[in-house]
Amino acid sequence: MTRYFFDLLGQTRSEYDFTGALFSDAQEAFNWAELLALDLEMAGDEQPLIGSRLGVSRTDGCELFSIPIGEAELACA
Repeated sequence: MTRYFFDLLGQTRSEYDFTGALFSDAQEAFNWAELLALDLEMAGDEQPLIGSRLGVSRTDGCELFSIPIGEAELACA
């Protein structure tokens, strides 16, 4: 199991995940990041999140990938 961190990265603010979560491989972490990004899109009450991204990194700080956070209407289209 590997620990992955899910940071919310935006133009005006960033929120860092200091706890992380354990997954068996990077594909599982990617799937979780997609669901988390969709959940953030669907929340809809914080417009500043539009245009942000969810960065996923390992314990060494290397970012593996990022998922853009867009408008919920576009995500459901």
